[in-house]
Amino acid sequence: MLGLIYKDLKINLFMFIMTFLCTTFFNTMLVIAGTMGNTEGGTTVFLLLQIMSMFISYITLYCISSSIFNTDERKKWAYFVTSTPESVKGQVGSKYVLNLVYLLFFSTYTEILQSIVSDMAETENNMSIVIIIFTFVGIMSSAIEFPFIVRWGSSVGSYVKVAAMLIVCLAAGVYFLFGDLSAFGSIDSFYDKLLGFINDSDSSNKLIFGISLAAFLLLPIYYLSYRISCKAYLKGAETYAK
Repeated sequence: MLGLIYKDLKINLFMFIMTFLCTTFFNTMLVIAGTMGNTEGGTTVFLLLQIMSMFISYITLYCISSSIFNTDERKKWAYFVTSTPESVKGQVGSKYVLNLVYLLFFSTYTEILQSIVSDMAETENNMSIVIIIFTFVGIMSSAIEFPFIVRWGSSVGSYVKVAAMLIVCLAAGVYFLFGDLSAFGSIDSFYDKLLGFINDSDSSNKLIFGISLAAFLLLPIYYLSYRISCKAYLKGAETYAK
């Protein structure tokens, strides 16, 4: 499996590097914005900029993660790899392992960048909660998307991911339009509460522990997704163009 992981890493290295460069760029822009006179350190404006930069970075990451499967969507390769000792489990497992390692490494890198940004902008915003949430969403979305990619191709998997995102956005939009928003108060008070919650060590530690536990419990779901993909791999190979 290590050989297959190395192959996938080498093939997708350029896209991985571009993801990290984009993340570095967004955080560099944050430092510039945080040190400008119109964006004071520690304000809710800077907090929103931090969350926005991470949102863009992780959306880019989610889109690239499905490309791990693109390069191997060929019948000849599928039949060849199933004849090797690695077989289907090694082929599919290498994708799952590389995606998980890449996601965790990216989250660690983002955490370091955000700490540097906060120090340079002289803020105390603890973004660990937001990073853990994005990591949790990344593992969950991969567990849902990958079986569809293996069985029906990367295009179908991308459609599933986009459809899921649209459903979530639509549900959030309907709630904010017609739901009870009295608990949030005014927009200014909501941002103040969000900033206070993120910077409150007790609340942050409890939420971090809860989300980390949920992410740990998510690993069996990720493994179940891997097992489903293994069973669907050869059927999916029949749909490949060549």
